[in-house]
Amino acid sequence: MARAIKERFVSLRAKRQEQEFQISGKCLKTKLPRRLTLNSSVLTQSALKYADRVESIILTLFEKTSAELVGDVLDSGVWLSGGSALIDGLTEELSRKLKLQVRLAQAPLLSVIQGSGQVISNPELLRMCRVIHRFTPSVGLNLTR
Repeated sequence: MARAIKERFVSLRAKRQEQEFQISGKCLKTKLPRRLTLNSSVLTQSALKYADRVESIILTLFEKTSAELVGDVLDSGVWLSGGSALIDGLTEELSRKLKLQVRLAQAPLLSVIQGSGQVISNPELLRMCRVIHRFTPSVGLNLTR
């Protein structure tokens, strides 16, 4: 349901018309069925905060990355993956903020697990990576060089 709502109602593009919609499910607090009416503008504000967080993480990674590797990013751009990468207008918003080309991975829903599988199955790649011991729920586990 969350994915369908994100695809249908969340957009960072200015021309998107505001919409109201209902969702239903179980309230985690009371454990009872509940129906809520939401407005797409609330979701857009949340998506803008998410874009700010992603921008902040990218800038932090640039600070900790060698100049040569950051130079490569100028050529290849930043690639987004995962389900949240599918937020309408996210690549454009981040490109505008970072003044870099931001692209969507070819298979954003699969690329994280496929890349992780390649790293885990290749000892050389695994040695090149270190896991940051901080989990950011809205962004996920970060693997950096």
